[in-house]
Amino acid sequence: MPESSPSIPHVLQRQGGLLSAYDLLGENVFLENAKDIADTLLPAWDTPSGIPYNIINLVDGNPYNPGWTAERGSALLQNGPGQYGKSCPEKGPVL
Repeated sequence: MPESSPSIPHVLQRQGGLLSAYDLLGENVFLENAKDIADTLLPAWDTPSGIPYNIINLVDGNPYNPGWTAERGSALLQNGPGQYGKSCPEKGPVL
């Protein structure tokens, strides 16, 4: 198993596949694996801005963003580009 994994695009697609397999076949093993993935990734969404971290360490559960501008831009595009630079009344400034 890799030490870290991208939390957003690839892993969520795999989780969607597990949920689809559960829906089609009704076997609980697919649902249990999807829940395990969701529980593992949950810390990635614990951010001040609400935009999830892009990578999570699978060993210790610590999420982080790489220093690359392209990765941050991708995260913004996937999670609300219209919110860039705006303020959220509940959470304060988004970025």
